Parts: sequence; structure tokens; C-alpha cells
Amino acid sequence: MATAQDLARALGNNAEAFCRHYLPNGRRVGNYWMIGNIHGDPGRSLAIRLKPSGQRVAGKWSDHSEGTFGDLLDVLRAHVTSDDWSKIADEARSFLGSAPMPTSPASHATSHSRPAGQRLFALGRPITDTPAHRYLGNRGISRFGPALRYHHSVYFLDGANRRHQLPALLAAITDNDGTVTGCARTWIDARSPSDLSPSEFK
Repeated sequence: MATAQDLARALGNNAEAFCRHYLPNGRRVGNYWMIGNIHGDPGRSLAIRLKPSGQRVAGKWSDHSEGTFGDLLDVLRAHVTSDDWSKIADEARSFLGSAPMPTSPASHATSHSRPAGQRLFALGRPITDTPAHRYLGNRGISRFGPALRYHHSVYFLDGANRRHQLPALLAAITDNDGTVTGCARTWIDARSPSDLSPSEFK
């Protein structure tokens, strides 16, 4: 994805995850993410299209109070506070390297297990400077996005069916609308760190 057009299209394909990550003060209203401006201030004057609609592509936005419009690269430019294209492109690639990927609507999650996975993922924290960060770094993974979180104490059953609480890397499982439907867990041995047992908690 070398060109601005390619990056803008790829970001648009992950528009809702992008908005939730970079513009958390906004909210989804129908097919749009409503926010105050591209800097992420609260409000409803700027609308970002989350999914394609007819000939209109996802990721395009318009600010009704300012009379301006653009794509998600413009939002990144405001986020990195720089007009340096290389910094903007690097930020885009960093996000896309870990952006939540849509899954099939035919999820294995059940109606009672989906909230449990959502709650677990919501309890996670950013992975920077955690055992999960070191675990991924030891495997040559250096780009992280909003789909990954860390929790210091997640229940784990060993081979003898004994229950322990161990730190874990959490990864969001989403549906086609970007809604978290489950949480994949990889338990971390904070002494190594290495994974003890990956499992899905849907």
C-alpha cells in the first residue's frame, strides 16, 4: 500500500475501528461516526461514513460547521500533528497492521457467551510496557492496534483442571459491523515471557 489512495481506501475499509481508536469521543449514529471535528473534540458537526453507500465510499467525512471534507488520512494528519507524509503513512500502516478484521456473521459465540467476551476485552488495557508487549516483541511483532489489549489476571485451567489466574494477551473477535463478539486469550508466562496456552473465549 504505497500510495495515499491505497492507504485511504484501506483505512476506509476499517472505518469504525479507526474511529473508535482515534476519535473515541464520538459515537455511531446509523452509518456515520459523529464527532466534533477531526481533532477528536466532542460534538456532532463532523460525520464520517462507516460503510459504502451506493457510489459513496467508506471513510469519507464532512464537517458541516466548517464546510470542509476529506478522508481518514486527514484525520491522521491531525492526530500526528504533522504534514510530513512519511509520518502520516507510517501511522496508517501501523494501525492497519493490527486493525480488527471482520469475521463471518455465523459466529460460534452463543447469546450468553458474547457478553462475557465483550466484558473481558473491555477490562483490558493497552499493551505498551506490559508482558504482552514483550511477548510480541520477542516474536518480531512491533505494530499494535486497538484489537489487542492486556489483562494482568485472567482465569486459566491447567491439565488437571485446576484454576489459576495468569496475565494474558487479549485479541478482539468482531463481526462484520466491527462489534466485539468474543475475546481470544493467550496466557503469558511473565518470567519468560512465553505463551502458556492460547484459547478462545467467545
